Amino acid sequence: MKLQFDPNQSYQLDAVAATADLFDGQPQGAPEFS
Repeated sequence: MKLQFDPNQSYQLDAVAATADLFDGQPQGAPEFS
């Protein structure tokens, strides 16, 4: 399956914003990987 993102489609921008909002206010942890 190949996902394609088209920034001209508002529903895709809304989905990205909603996903990013899930992490809003969460503490940023120290990176475990180097």
